[in-house]
Amino acid sequence: MNIDKEFQPHIMKDAKAKIGSDGLIGNKIVLIYGGTAEAGPILGSDYLISETGIPTDEMLSTLQKNNKNLLEITENIKGISKKINDGKGSVGSLINDGKIAEDLHSTLLHFKTASANSEKIISQISDFTSNLNKQGTLINQLVTDTLMYTNLQKTISQLREASASISVFSENIKQSAQSLNKTDNTAGLILNDPQMAADIKTITKNLNTSSEKLDQDLRALQQNIFFRGYFRKLGKKKLNNQDSIPK
Repeated sequence: MNIDKEFQPHIMKDAKAKIGSDGLIGNKIVLIYGGTAEAGPILGSDYLISETGIPTDEMLSTLQKNNKNLLEITENIKGISKKINDGKGSVGSLINDGKIAEDLHSTLLHFKTASANSEKIISQISDFTSNLNKQGTLINQLVTDTLMYTNLQKTISQLREASASISVFSENIKQSAQSLNKTDNTAGLILNDPQMAADIKTITKNLNTSSEKLDQDLRALQQNIFFRGYFRKLGKKKLNNQDSIPK
C-alpha cells in the first residue's frame, strides 16, 4: 500500500494491520495499530504483520446470540422478582413476612446489645491489664516480683499437702463411721445391737440395786453390837483427821 511520507514516522515496523469496517456496517478499511518506538518507523518495501478481522456477519451472529441470552436472563430475573413479590422462597419471606422482619429486627437489637457489652468487657479488660503495669499493686507484684511468686508457689504447695491430709483424715472418719454402723466390732455392737443395749441396761440396773443393798448392809452392820465399837473408833479417827487439816 502507498502511505504518505508525513504519516510514515508514526507507523512502526512492528505495527499490525487488519481489515475492518467504517462503523458497524460501513466500508472496508485497513486498520494499522500497535508498534513500539524501539522498532523504528517503516521504510519502503517493508511488510507489516496482518491479522484476520472478525467479519460483519459473524459479528451480527454473535450479537444475535447475545440478544437471545440477554432475553433469557431478563425472563429469569422477571420470574425471580415475581416469586419474591409473591413471598416465595427465603428472600420473598424476608421481604414480605412481617413476623420475619420483626424477628430480624429483634436479632439485630440483640447483636447491638451484645456488641455494647463486648465493648464494655474489652474496656474492663484493658483497665485490668493497665493495672498490671502499675507499680505497688498486688497484681503487679504477683506478675513481676519473683520472690512473691516463689512464696505463693510454696503456699499453694502447702495448701495442696494440707488438702491431701484432710482427705486422708476424712477417709479415716468415713471408715470409722462405717465401722460404727456394723456389729462386727465392740463399738458397733454397743451402738447397733438392741440385745447388747438391753444387757448393758440390765447390768447397770443390777449394779444400782447391789449398791443400794450394800449400803443397807453396811448401815445394819454399824448398828450391830459386835461392830458398833469399831465404827465409833473409825468415826473419831476421821473427825480427828479433819481437825488436823489447816484451814
